[in-house]
Amino acid sequence: DGIVRSIGICDVDLGLLSQLRQKRVHPTIIQNWFDPFHQDKKVREKIRSINEQLEKEGKIEGKILYQGYSSLGTQWFHHKGYTENPVLNNPTLKSIAAKHGATVPQVVIQWATRNGVMVLPASRSTSHQMSNLNSFFFSLTEEDMRAIDDLDGNPPPSPKKEVDPNQVQVQFVNRAELPIDVYWVPDGKLNDDSISDHVHVGDMKGLGDVLKLTSYHGHTFLFREAGAEGKKMNVHVMDRALGG
Repeated sequence: DGIVRSIGICDVDLGLLSQLRQKRVHPTIIQNWFDPFHQDKKVREKIRSINEQLEKEGKIEGKILYQGYSSLGTQWFHHKGYTENPVLNNPTLKSIAAKHGATVPQVVIQWATRNGVMVLPASRSTSHQMSNLNSFFFSLTEEDMRAIDDLDGNPPPSPKKEVDPNQVQVQFVNRAELPIDVYWVPDGKLNDDSISDHVHVGDMKGLGDVLKLTSYHGHTFLFREAGAEGKKMNVHVMDRALGG
């Protein structure tokens, strides 16, 4: 007991923050997703209020540092379906950067830091790391700061990724009372006794089990009893006109 003196928590909303404040050990760092389009204002304002109250009471212990991750827009690109990074390609941010002879990451890092956010701009590139560290050779104007603040909640529409017209969503259901292995069969290999050229794509353990796949018109699937020597049970050729 009493070993833990401070903790850091990520992905915290107002409800969880309130619960954490009731514990014996309060969080000293809250790390949340933060970028110009996702500014997490409610949690940041609550943390600011907590810190200001502690300062009024003359207390240092218990204050919380707000730390932002993915501040340069990687959440949108890697997890939200965007085909390009909307932060690095935003016209407002690019215009502000050009005005100051800076890069968009430098603009975002300075804006975030001046808003009391500790940022974590990850990069494997030495030149990018050095550039990020040099984010204060210029000063954003109050107009610049307001323009970036106004981006909150307004990411550009996510471009729809083109879907191959031959793509088919398929759902196989096991109607046999035994485990089934499912293979994709290359063209011309259906009648081969060997399965060395067949690609195992899944299995169905028993009656009623379902296997969902994304496939393409004309692809062939072979169903075998589970096991290396399992006999052929069925064949299915994908037909987009039939929906699978």
